[in-house]
Amino acid sequence: MRFVVLSDTHSKHYQLESVPDGDVLIHCGDYSLFGEFDETKRFLDWFSEQKHMHKIVIPGNHEVAICPRKNIFYNKELGNEIITDTCEERICTFNRINELIKSYQNIHFLVDDSITIDNIKFYGTPWCGGEKSVMGHWGFYLNEEEIRKQVFDRIPYDTDVLISHSPPYGILDEYRKTHLGCRALMKRVQQVKPVIHIFGHIHDAYGEIQSDYTSFYNCSNMNKDNNLSNPIKVIDL
Repeated sequence: MRFVVLSDTHSKHYQLESVPDGDVLIHCGDYSLFGEFDETKRFLDWFSEQKHMHKIVIPGNHEVAICPRKNIFYNKELGNEIITDTCEERICTFNRINELIKSYQNIHFLVDDSITIDNIKFYGTPWCGGEKSVMGHWGFYLNEEEIRKQVFDRIPYDTDVLISHSPPYGILDEYRKTHLGCRALMKRVQQVKPVIHIFGHIHDAYGEIQSDYTSFYNCSNMNKDNNLSNPIKVIDL
């Protein structure tokens, strides 16, 4: 089976000259800037039109508008944009975007969930750690490692392909000589030993590493300069 994997396209998917052929098209999160309705629809329209038989998407920290944690519904300044909606309006937006996602019947949208395709089990999880001063206003952020451990402990032992947004600690996660991956995720990967672990999030760390038990791929298409120049990963299993 051939996997074609994207990550961190940040609403610039239209700049991709072509998407390689394969059996399963996967996006590891950060397909948008903030996950708002219009940009989510533009991405999902494009993604659903690709010719691959199976399609899987997980959200990343930039998909703020669909993060179920309550604190994202309050007014937040994100870069140069300020979300000024009330809490009630944000909840309505959250529900509207999730209904939109469900309407794409040829896309499997995974949030701490799995799907089996041709006897290969895929599991997707979007959660990230990191410094609260940097990550606290983004989506799918869990500051406490113990809570992240509880979330990642849900990853089934029979997972063949693990899709996360965050890298595991020490694996293709370096940014300015600092490792930004998650220790709790790394511990669970060492327990589950998936055949393949694909992720993004750290633009600077694009690449692949083989361990004794798992092939790791940082699939971020956006590079350290925020240009969409890293090639789309093609992985055969």
